[in-house]
Amino acid sequence: MNKKEIAISHLDQLREWYWREGIQRGGEFKLDYHKWVGELYRAYENLDLIISEKEMRPTSAIWGPSQTGKSTLIAGYIDGVYKGSKPVKNALYWEGGEYAFFSMPRDFQGDQDCSRLTVLNP
Repeated sequence: MNKKEIAISHLDQLREWYWREGIQRGGEFKLDYHKWVGELYRAYENLDLIISEKEMRPTSAIWGPSQTGKSTLIAGYIDGVYKGSKPVKNALYWEGGEYAFFSMPRDFQGDQDCSRLTVLNP
């Protein structure tokens, strides 16, 4: 059984447990339908969406407080390095393409015509 199947199986077991036993709980142990079961079904739907082969796309995210260097960190990986006016190891540039950067390099010496320059995080 792969990880996808294990996760769905676990949620299926939780759902079956709720309808078989959890719904019978009372008093302080009563499970609120909207809070508990609603969250369970939302988790199931989200997991189903996340693991569906059609929707799989590589992603990553960086969270953190404002002004702590998140963009600087990302720029170092995406923008790579450049020599003079040519980006080298830049994930957003390839030979013959337009210049593109995540963050504009401070000493970029590209063409004077910047109308064809793309900067994602100015």
